[in-house]
Amino acid sequence: GMASALRELPAKLSDDVAKGVREAARAVAGLAGLRGVARVDLLSDGEELFVNEVNTVPGSLARYLFVDPAVPFPVLLAELLAEAVARPAAHLGSTGADGTVLRSASSIAAKLA
Repeated sequence: GMASALRELPAKLSDDVAKGVREAARAVAGLAGLRGVARVDLLSDGEELFVNEVNTVPGSLARYLFVDPAVPFPVLLAELLAEAVARPAAHLGSTGADGTVLRSASSIAAKLA
């Protein structure tokens, strides 16, 4: 797996780039409704940051990523469990998934008929 791959953790980034990475990751996490363990992968051309992908359960918790500050695995699990209890998952409904809601909107109904 990736645990044996070469890596630079924490990455050697300028303060400005590190701040941009944190801000971008937080923005993506907020927009995507991420919680628990997730990783936002970013790419850079040296000037701009680009979101590559979001991994909701990266590498079976990818313990090797928790290095700065180091988080002992039992502490990490306890914190994840506490968050899960405090913030239960949303239960999304499927009402309207069959198109009835869209068909009832007069301006859209003609397009779907």
